[in-house]
Amino acid sequence: MTTIRNIVILAFFIGLSSFHRPVDLGALIASLKTGDATSISGYLDRTVNISMPGHSGAYEKKEARKIIDLFFAQHPIKTFRLIHKSDFSGSQMCVGTLVTDNGVFRTTILIEEISGEQSLKEIRFE
Repeated sequence: MTTIRNIVILAFFIGLSSFHRPVDLGALIASLKTGDATSISGYLDRTVNISMPGHSGAYEKKEARKIIDLFFAQHPIKTFRLIHKSDFSGSQMCVGTLVTDNGVFRTTILIEEISGEQSLKEIRFE
């Protein structure tokens, strides 16, 4: 009886782990508005394309988080204004204006769906 119960519980948790909710673009934008690199890193794919002053290329998730955190430290955020967002084939994109103490950056975020899971694949501060 205990073995069957354990199998049912295990199957339940395996089912939950395979269920992946879409990235909450609103929550991601809120994290961007506050310069919260930790929250943003929760959405990052294993490899992320980054384009910003001083960095351009594909970075592993851990390194990407450090780069985004450094950007926010060097450019304290005043505000972010969303210009456009779209959904297409399970993927999402948003474009906005990030106003910082050191300038204004056109910001683009691309979230792609691969094998039914969404993750942040690209972020640009130009």
